[in-house]
Amino acid sequence: MLIWRGDNGTTVSWSSGPRGVRAQILDGGGEGADEEPPIFRAGRPDWDFEARMRTRRRPGIAAGTTSRQRKRATSERRRPAQNSKATIAASWRPRAGAVVVSVPRPVRRGCGASAIAPIAAAPWGSASILLISYAYIRLLGPRGVTAATEHAILNANYVKSRLESRYDVLYARRNGRVAHELVFDLRPLQAQAGITVQDVAKRLMDYGFHAPTVSFPVPGTLMVEPTESEPLEELDRFCDAMLAIRDEVDDVASGRADPVDNVLKNAPHTAAEVAGDAWTHPYSRQAAAFPRPFVAENKVWPAVGRIDDAHGDRNLMCACPPVDAYAGTSVR
Repeated sequence: MLIWRGDNGTTVSWSSGPRGVRAQILDGGGEGADEEPPIFRAGRPDWDFEARMRTRRRPGIAAGTTSRQRKRATSERRRPAQNSKATIAASWRPRAGAVVVSVPRPVRRGCGASAIAPIAAAPWGSASILLISYAYIRLLGPRGVTAATEHAILNANYVKSRLESRYDVLYARRNGRVAHELVFDLRPLQAQAGITVQDVAKRLMDYGFHAPTVSFPVPGTLMVEPTESEPLEELDRFCDAMLAIRDEVDDVASGRADPVDNVLKNAPHTAAEVAGDAWTHPYSRQAAAFPRPFVAENKVWPAVGRIDDAHGDRNLMCACPPVDAYAGTSVR
């Protein structure tokens, strides 16, 4: 159970269980606090995502509106009250181990002693983001902004024209064009050769490219946004790398490359691995680190090899020194 307490005195609790997700206004000074909380039943074993999102929006509605608006928001869910006030109070009383959070407004007073400070960024957002955008627009001017937009769209469609024969493109218009970005569908590669979008993204690092957006807006896709600042030479290098990677995928699909121990599954390859004495892979070191001539001209070595992305997301670690290490130091 989680107890949410706004700085205007409104208290809302929500919890999850086998029956779904429940939310209730415990103390808001209005009539809506006496009503039965809606029950969102699970549509799937992992619970219904849309129901969870509706429940998460409810505390925001309760904290920032009047009691009349809270009552109307509750009645719109079309679930009449079925239990008495005493039953609701007993079932939603904070239990042992409940997390009590007071949501603060750092730029205002009266948040309470239990208010927490901002976790990240500034209360009203980062001012530098607005400043950079404003300066960029002012420097370009009306004609420059128009030209930049045209170049961004032109670059995206150039990449599409070079790669659409080897990769499926999603969300193209009826005329076959895209806007300033395009989405490559890599799911067929997994069906054909067992190569995932993560394998392609890691392999791009061996070619000297930071991977584009992965699995957004569709899982198993690669979203490329070349922007207006990329020259034609860089676009050609990226397209050459993507075409070479597709050839490597075809080698796996045809059996010419090992389905497990190949340049895609082992990517990226670090300098320490390539220059080491031991090399047990069936492909050459050149195929691993210098797959095309343009890579050798300006090689960018990855700092680390393949890591488990999901494990890293679930097990965060701080690489900075602990706070105790700064004890006794002076700032000049």
